[in-house]
Amino acid sequence: MKTRYFPLLLIFALLSCEKQYEDAIPEGAILGFPNLVANLNEEGRVMLIWDISRFCAGWSCDPIVEGSSYEVFVKLPDESNFVRIERLGEEENEYMVPNTEYGKAYEFYVTSRRAGQIATSNTVMIVPNPFPEFETVMELESWNAMYFPKVNIQGDKVAYISDYRWTELGQEYGVSSLFLKDLITGDTEMIRKRCYHPQWSRDGSQLIYGTTEGLNQITQGYTPIHLEMYDLETKEISLLKGGMHHNYFPTFAKDNESILFLSDSLERGEFGLWRLNKNGNSEVLLPQIKQGGQISTLAYFTSMDASSRTDLVSIDILKELGNRFIYNIYGFDLNFGAQMRDLVISPWNDISPLFSPSGENSLAFVSDRSGRRQVWVMYISSGKLKQVSFLKDDLYISSNGNISWVDQGRSLAFPVSSPTGDQKLIKIQIPN
Repeated sequence: MKTRYFPLLLIFALLSCEKQYEDAIPEGAILGFPNLVANLNEEGRVMLIWDISRFCAGWSCDPIVEGSSYEVFVKLPDESNFVRIERLGEEENEYMVPNTEYGKAYEFYVTSRRAGQIATSNTVMIVPNPFPEFETVMELESWNAMYFPKVNIQGDKVAYISDYRWTELGQEYGVSSLFLKDLITGDTEMIRKRCYHPQWSRDGSQLIYGTTEGLNQITQGYTPIHLEMYDLETKEISLLKGGMHHNYFPTFAKDNESILFLSDSLERGEFGLWRLNKNGNSEVLLPQIKQGGQISTLAYFTSMDASSRTDLVSIDILKELGNRFIYNIYGFDLNFGAQMRDLVISPWNDISPLFSPSGENSLAFVSDRSGRRQVWVMYISSGKLKQVSFLKDDLYISSNGNISWVDQGRSLAFPVSSPTGDQKLIKIQIPN
């Protein structure tokens, strides 16, 4: 008789022991995860700030609640484990990290706790340095876009892509076009309509770029992209590479005469690395550049650069990491048949690589490893990282922005936008 009621008594006992949390999560809600950003304040101290976000598929999302406590964890890159350094209470969403040192790389993450549940933030990295001042190189009104700005090595001219507008028969038109601004005189001229990815020659006398001007679709959604050159002295435009294919990211090779570019000339949609020699002939150096299959709707590459001192080419390439897509930076050594090597490989987005003109060891790039896009420099021989910018909410680096070495390699210029849409090109000196 007693045996018959034992299961019921056990269930009752378990239910009576169920913990009733004072910070219970309301029915239908979920615990939000902290979205973490690492900032540097004017005193050079690291400030961690987070808000509460959620993963949400589609339009219908469960409401989220904040944690009733938070824990902060830190790790040096050469250490294997994170350690907890602080526990914070409800409604605390920032933390000033004590005892950080200039030039050291720190990684952080935050956990949110409530009613026995835990949500973990993204991991961020920051390398504190003396807080840098920036100088505005060029500024556009908010209704003008600024894409892919490149400052010449002499630092007196900027080539960039912006909207060219005109009115015809009462209809207003606009296309992304190549502009050239003289930073000494302030004069601006439109060079060519429907252009992409301008790049300077080493002496600043020529511009190369991609264009679709005067070209028509050959199939639905596919218009060829040609490569052209603009001579600043003669103001003449010459065709470098025509054809019925896409040609992207032209850049001068180490000899400053041949031109490297990406093209799908062998198979549409499959890009390889090509060289256009000074005699006008082109050759394929690497038939196909791939990291796994073509995935997602993101661009497979966003930038390419060639070193002026070595035969190394850098390209940021999209890859899949877990359930998300990120860009990392790879090198291609032309001395060894364009053999691929890792340059900047991380769990974050690393884009827009640019070799220093003053040495073969420095590579600048843009990364979101601090929680928002900032400019970084990596020393190739050692892998050591230096953070250059520490922008906050009032300025952010455009996702399609290029960076430029200026002041003989002592500073970096790059485009930023404000929340109101104002476009600037700013310059920050590299910390010692």
